[in-house]
Amino acid sequence: NGEELAALLRKTGATLVHATPTTWSLLLEAGFTGQGWKRVIGAEPLSRELCTRLLEADPSLYNFYGPTETTVWSTFHQFRSPDEPLIVGRPLANTQVYILDKNLQPVPVGVTGELYLAGVQLARGYLKRGGLTAERFIPDPLSGRSGGRLYRTGDLGRYVEGGVIEFLGRTDHQVKLRGYRIELGEIESVLEQCAGVKQAAVVVREEEGEKWLVAYVVVGQEEGGLAGTRTADWREHLKTKLPKPAEADLPNGLHLMVLEDHRLPQVSFQIFIPGAGGYYDPKDLPGLADTTASLMDEGTTTKTSEQISQALDTMSATVTISANEGSQIATLSGTALSDQMDDVLALAADIVLHPKFDEQEIARYKARTMAALEDQRADPDFLANERYSRAIYGDHPGSSSGVTKESLQKITHDALVAFHKENYIPDYAIIAISGDISLADARTKFQNALKEWTRTGNPRPGVVDPAAHGPMKIYIVNRPSSVQTNYLLGEQAINRVNPDFDALQVMNRVLGGQNGRLFRVLREEKGYTYGASSGLHVLRYRGDWRASMDVRTDVTEPSMRDLLVELGKMRDQLVPAEELQDAQRSMTASFALSLENPSEVLNLYVLRQMYGYPADYWDKYSDRIMAVTPAQVQAVAKKYLDPAKLQIVAVGDSSKIEAGLKKIGPVEMFDDEGKPVPGSPASPPAR
Repeated sequence: NGEELAALLRKTGATLVHATPTTWSLLLEAGFTGQGWKRVIGAEPLSRELCTRLLEADPSLYNFYGPTETTVWSTFHQFRSPDEPLIVGRPLANTQVYILDKNLQPVPVGVTGELYLAGVQLARGYLKRGGLTAERFIPDPLSGRSGGRLYRTGDLGRYVEGGVIEFLGRTDHQVKLRGYRIELGEIESVLEQCAGVKQAAVVVREEEGEKWLVAYVVVGQEEGGLAGTRTADWREHLKTKLPKPAEADLPNGLHLMVLEDHRLPQVSFQIFIPGAGGYYDPKDLPGLADTTASLMDEGTTTKTSEQISQALDTMSATVTISANEGSQIATLSGTALSDQMDDVLALAADIVLHPKFDEQEIARYKARTMAALEDQRADPDFLANERYSRAIYGDHPGSSSGVTKESLQKITHDALVAFHKENYIPDYAIIAISGDISLADARTKFQNALKEWTRTGNPRPGVVDPAAHGPMKIYIVNRPSSVQTNYLLGEQAINRVNPDFDALQVMNRVLGGQNGRLFRVLREEKGYTYGASSGLHVLRYRGDWRASMDVRTDVTEPSMRDLLVELGKMRDQLVPAEELQDAQRSMTASFALSLENPSEVLNLYVLRQMYGYPADYWDKYSDRIMAVTPAQVQAVAKKYLDPAKLQIVAVGDSSKIEAGLKKIGPVEMFDDEGKPVPGSPASPPAR
């Protein structure tokens, strides 16, 4: 509400307003120009019309540019005249901006190219989205620094007089609307697949400060003109229509999935290898899978670690391999320019098939890891996760927090060789590829590169569910003098193929999702914490539902009591229809937004393949989410949010939090080495 926001700004006596173009439009319509204030704008493309209106009211406007992936702001410009072009300015300190052509070569001044960003502020990548990370965060071929990276923004720009950058739009016909990035070309492509549509064009229209997506269609004569069109059907088709990868099976059991995207001369690929993840660590050697994966690219039988790094730098390529604790799979990820694909793939195959596990590299790895293990004991989040995993999963592989000091010392060259030989097999592996390559080319290249990787005939690696954990208990991990308490709590729930999964996702979104009840109550109403959230940890074996928050030490007890109250409300009361619909719309909108990226779409099909979902599983995702009822939400809350089974971990100063937590439930104490504190048996249950 522009009027209410303008009134609030005037009332507060603020002197600086930092808002998006959408918000500035609302303020201008309400008669608030910000004249005399320091006015800052950013986070969305700035239109010529809005820039002119703001500068005619006051000849000073600060414009910031930068995507979230580069920690928000990357460039800055102060407008002083409405006659200036739409300038985003010069890079901030420790930031580099490159304007490159499709071959990743700098363009001359005045020539349009794509904006690439580098510098200390680059994010490490997208959480648990290796394919998308590899596609958007690429090796830096320009700086000459080993390990240097660029973020590909998808934005167009050019250098103009004065060495500043003019913003010109998107490379991929993408727009940003109400905070969402939207691919107009993808909408057009999907519309043209609808029955009766011959051609489609999608544009953004702005009327009275409000932006809309508008589709223009040419219908076939058989549709009888516009009166006979099936617009309702088209809208439904647009909601969840996914581009589908081409698929094939290789002779050695590898399943190949290719999603073509020829906008850039680049290919991203991942090889998912079931049976090579941390779930299959020997019981006395936790972390063996992770150590194996970490050392595979540190030298092969034909190349040293340094030679591998130099080759990748020379080709502006990446190849990495990882295997997380508790996971069934190891994942090799790679990126390559199209004309370097054969050489990069040959190097990746060498890493998968012929790791050397050189004794000197093992020693160096152990030294680095031992130092990291010392450091992680000072991290309250690690301490919370370690204790929580053991409380939830007991002796199950899901309880592992990775390699320990003891297991690291016991890992030998022979153990690494044996784990690799037994677990890195192709029989049930999946290769997911997106980029500038066809299925036919991909099949030829991967079949040739991996011809030595032969099928074993072994059965598919299995899993077992963890044993049920005990009744409600509170675990305190003592960190003397800590000024806050880090909470992690939850209980066992379901596996990824359980029929309750959709309803449980919706319940969690209402409770602990973005702007969910935990956030609104514990942060906004009570002020206990900067954030409180919850989520599902689900794999092929039974996983868990968990919630987390970091609170001030003095509110350790009341914050937990209020969180438990919210869990009780989810169990005892039906979710109001409007609140439920808001959560469902948020979920389906986020899902639709994820479809803008080929790597994201490909990952959905990888999940379908891994878990054996029906062919139309993702096409019907939004329908399933919107069909969840308040009664179903309450039913899964009663089933999986049982206060009598909650496992609660509190990392903080025990001298200040123990007494209050004993009023809530039985308490068991541990030190920051993960060892029980002598003389502190669990107290009796609270009454």
